[in-house]
Amino acid sequence: MLKQFIPCIYLKDGRAMKSLRGEEVLSEDPLALAEEYDNAGCDALIVFDLSVGDAQHDKAIDTIKKICAALDAPVIGAGGVHRMEDIKKLLYAGCKK
Repeated sequence: MLKQFIPCIYLKDGRAMKSLRGEEVLSEDPLALAEEYDNAGCDALIVFDLSVGDAQHDKAIDTIKKICAALDAPVIGAGGVHRMEDIKKLLYAGCKK
């Protein structure tokens, strides 16, 4: 069986959090963290948006767009999906799934 390295970045308020609860900051710069994972040879990267409102969600989409542009590995977008428009935003930002 083939094992894959697929890390996850939880985005909240422009920072990467340690867990889904979003209580502890892992990195102030999620783009730099994503690039570290990419340089370490990740097979894909999951970016999970923990934002609450539309304004926060739009900021998270901007961050996801930057991450997608900077990485060679495919980015999988998750979280913050409440309607079809949210899925479109993730795909337009460059997420593969």
